[in-house]
Amino acid sequence: MTSTVARWLLWARVAQWRHFLLLPLAGVDLAEGVAGNLSRLARAECACASVLAFGYLLNASRDRAMDLDPAKNPLAAEAPRDLTLPLALLALTATLFAASVSPLALCAAGASLASGWCYSAGPRLKSVPLVGTAMNVTNFAPLLFVGAASARDLARLAPLALGFSALLVQNQLLHEAADADEDARGAVTTTFRAYGAWVSALLAALCAGALVSAAVLSAASPWPAAVVGAVAPLTLALEPSAAVAHRARRAHRALSVVAGAALFAACVYRAR
Repeated sequence: MTSTVARWLLWARVAQWRHFLLLPLAGVDLAEGVAGNLSRLARAECACASVLAFGYLLNASRDRAMDLDPAKNPLAAEAPRDLTLPLALLALTATLFAASVSPLALCAAGASLASGWCYSAGPRLKSVPLVGTAMNVTNFAPLLFVGAASARDLARLAPLALGFSALLVQNQLLHEAADADEDARGAVTTTFRAYGAWVSALLAALCAGALVSAAVLSAASPWPAAVVGAVAPLTLALEPSAAVAHRARRAHRALSVVAGAALFAACVYRAR
């Protein structure tokens, strides 16, 4: 039993998305009290985990032929298998938990599930330059609202969503630079492969501007956002190797946690 659970956790690539479980905490309401927050956010975390497991398991199954590294995609080392039932169960679980939180949470979870399907399967929009890159926003940003108690949280969380979206696109551009060879082997035409390092650097710079704007709108200091926002455009402008882009992506992810925490704290403080 233990080995079976561990195998499914590996296939769903939990280690690659566990940091996104922080996102529903954006729905914390300081006026609601501890008990109300704990109950709602616990259900939101279950919904978020189910959405992420669905998206990553689906992506792993559809990319297994092009991914060579089992550390990145555990299914690359496995025989093909039908994952329809576990994927359906994950989607159902996410929907039920999100529905128990709020109508906004249900819409957010549904948007993320639908985006994940369109990105990896269905029309497989990850293969469309610019569109596939931008879809990282619709894949992950809705999870900020899975813990929201009502539609009133939309305005409160808007600056955080803007900043998070900018960081997502920047990190995705670095990801595309790091995985350019694998994407070429799988006939996936990403933004980086289609337009090159300099256009990708320009897009990352535009995202840096959006990140600083989000900090200003949330009344947070713009300097951490400016520092983090500079990592991706500077790296991409140097036309990095896959190894350099991979290291830059990991550094950017760590710095994004700091910038995101600053935006989160500012949004929570403004809501008091």
